[in-house]
Amino acid sequence: MISLSAGLTRATTGKRSNGQAEASLTSWSSTAEGTRRASAVPLIRTKRSWPSSPNGIGGCNHLIGLSVVINVDEDIIGSDGFGFQLNACSSQGSYDGAQQYVILRHPNVAALVSVINNWQSKTTRLVNIQESFANVQQHALPAGYRLGISLLNDAQGRITGARYTASDNRGQSIGDHTISIANKPVQDLAPIVAFQLNFVDCINGGNTVLSSGSGTMPYTASNLMSVLNTEPGCVDWTYTTGETANSVYGKLPETPGPTFTQAFLRGSPAAMIRKTGPLIHNLSPHQRR
Repeated sequence: MISLSAGLTRATTGKRSNGQAEASLTSWSSTAEGTRRASAVPLIRTKRSWPSSPNGIGGCNHLIGLSVVINVDEDIIGSDGFGFQLNACSSQGSYDGAQQYVILRHPNVAALVSVINNWQSKTTRLVNIQESFANVQQHALPAGYRLGISLLNDAQGRITGARYTASDNRGQSIGDHTISIANKPVQDLAPIVAFQLNFVDCINGGNTVLSSGSGTMPYTASNLMSVLNTEPGCVDWTYTTGETANSVYGKLPETPGPTFTQAFLRGSPAAMIRKTGPLIHNLSPHQRR
């Protein structure tokens, strides 16, 4: 599990000769005992900023033009379906504090579902949209399939929606759907400064046991990205997903850049990652606008 951030987050931050901001970071790995800050994963010192963008509240730069791709190299089969959750943190002081953008596959529904699930507080949800966008006949998601989530920004960097795509193992598009939340009150929209992409169960705080599944997840943004072992101090508030799976994540490169690629694969159920946090969000059952 990793967290990507667009901000200055540690005392080691500074300036490069070209004026770009620097931040230090690391990543997580899974062990038989659960999740730990792995000594085998190197401390990654990276730089992440977009010099032409304003600093967000609390000294973080807004993350702009973020897109993630899921390339399936081995059939994904889960006992309770599965989901890929792009879980993002808003900048400090935002009314919309927690933002989730998800593609899920329910075990009893032959479709991929696109989700936006945003929260103002621990109990107040601002957005809960779940819409099917691609038919998938097989219980598994076959090798060769490709999924994508691309976030949409307005001129102030606030997230105003997301585009969800899917293609099959012949490279043919089977779904291309955009959910817009631009019509929401402006206070319900916010920029993001950090995110995680989690490969877990589909909904309701469930646990799926993966019997198969591996691939890669490229992350791309308009800014340079940094990898952190926890949420930066400039986020509005922290949370973690309630869904789990026996998924394992690969290392990330030590050099900064606008694109990272991370591997994912099935691990032992005994190595289930259960990130602790002050607040756990469960994706609720299907609800349309």
